[in-house]
Amino acid sequence: MNFRRLGFWTVIFGVLLLYVLLFEQQDTGRQEKPQEETQKIFLLEREEIKTVHITRGDKKIAVTRKDKNWAVTSPPNAQANQEIIASLITALVDAVVIEIIEENPVSVEQYGLTDPEMIVSVFHERTSTPITLLIGKESPTGVSMYAMLPEDHKVILVGTFLRFSLRTFVNRF
Repeated sequence: MNFRRLGFWTVIFGVLLLYVLLFEQQDTGRQEKPQEETQKIFLLEREEIKTVHITRGDKKIAVTRKDKNWAVTSPPNAQANQEIIASLITALVDAVVIEIIEENPVSVEQYGLTDPEMIVSVFHERTSTPITLLIGKESPTGVSMYAMLPEDHKVILVGTFLRFSLRTFVNRF
């Protein structure tokens, strides 16, 4: 048996073990940076929403929650199944602000918000005043769109999934 070789490997193993014990243990004490928290557009829970009005051009659609079921209340005699309405409500509740583009804008024309493509008004249980979201044109990248909550006076970017969900729902009528 070669004792010099055994001694060499023992020293190498000891140095590596010492490194792990001294330096790696300190790393476990570090905390990871928290991820940026996403800001939702509608700071509401699904159960708090009573009515949603969607206006696109001359089309006006309203859905209202009665107990735990949703019904289309405008246009009259319109029908939609619960899954489609639930999908719309989920898209609204889960919609997040991607980026704040401009606070207190002087003009919103460049964002397509002077004559918005769609207007969404969400009525909830906390107040009789709805939360209104104006949806403008697509951003230059095409993966987001401009929107504005008039009461916040901020132009924001939101994902196109929200517009897709709204358009799909409105086009059914």
